[in-house]
Amino acid sequence: RALPDVSCPVIYDSEALSALRKALQRRVSGTPVPDSDAAAWLREETGLGAGWPAVFTVSPLEHRHFVEAGIRNVSVVGHAVELAPTAADYDSRRSILFVGAFSPESPNEDAARFLLQDVLPALRGTAADEAPVVIAGARIPDALRAAGSPGVVFRSDVADLTSVYEDARVFVAPTRFS
Repeated sequence: RALPDVSCPVIYDSEALSALRKALQRRVSGTPVPDSDAAAWLREETGLGAGWPAVFTVSPLEHRHFVEAGIRNVSVVGHAVELAPTAADYDSRRSILFVGAFSPESPNEDAARFLLQDVLPALRGTAADEAPVVIAGARIPDALRAAGSPGVVFRSDVADLTSVYEDARVFVAPTRFS
């Protein structure tokens, strides 16, 4: 493929390698793909970085895959996060919190469903069983809301999550693939 004729350098921003997510998602769902297919997906996707002056990726693992594919000038670029601790002390906090944006490409719906169907039942009868569970994020699907149970609160499209974070004693990230 020919690179576009531009007067400034172009950076290939790979975000996350979807081939890794797709293979892991299939394995988790019980329909694994042959290693040769997963490797072909990964070769095809990392090959998209060939010839660009720079490639950005989101993790050291993905960086390694690009380098192993012969791509140079690969950098790991994470999200800039400014710490903003809340004022609440630990003893005043009470909830278990999951936060994530929901979209068809995101693993967050699967992760929240895993929390509701597999993790929370395992906590029944423990002290954690009494803590309210809050699932907050953009575009929470109706199907996920339907999978909720007593003690689970959904907070969709909240403009400012400060109060939600301030009430959380435990933060969960039950992602099975990402």
